[in-house]
Amino acid sequence: MACTVMFWIGCDQDPCENEDCGFGTCIAVDDDAECRCDEGFEKDANGSCTIPAIDKFEGEYTASEVCTGDLIRDSSLVYDMTIAIFGSRLRVRNLGAWDCPSSSGTLDVFAEVDGNNFAIESGNYCDDPSVNGIIRLSDGFGSFEDSLILVRYKVIYEEGIQAFFNQTCEVRLRPK
Repeated sequence: MACTVMFWIGCDQDPCENEDCGFGTCIAVDDDAECRCDEGFEKDANGSCTIPAIDKFEGEYTASEVCTGDLIRDSSLVYDMTIAIFGSRLRVRNLGAWDCPSSSGTLDVFAEVDGNNFAIESGNYCDDPSVNGIIRLSDGFGSFEDSLILVRYKVIYEEGIQAFFNQTCEVRLRPK
């Protein structure tokens, strides 16, 4: 009988002993195994860290945009947008539904991902030699929360040395 009692009150088993966290580390929390994901990964339905964080942004969206500033078009727009994974970055296709003759008719930008956020690369886009015009994009960023992506950016359109408009825009993306 003493031997049986010793067996029942012996050492507790490590809850992480048989836990596969994928790209993460198992932590024992109140006798339960919990996976803590490495940077760049998120939990799957089983609680293992197998999903690259960048994957949540990819898809086709309906974009609802509101802009303020020197408006040259409606202050509110609804249009289609696509986000694709391009290596370790995102390619955002048709941002702002701007007409860009030099890039197949859409404003396509790249973004670096950091967890639930991404930063749009600032720069000159839609270079149109026929009118010497250019769209300059800055301060662009996005965030993911509850299947909604929110994007903010500033845009200036210039022809030669003259700026025709300067706008700040906010876009809400909902999956199609």
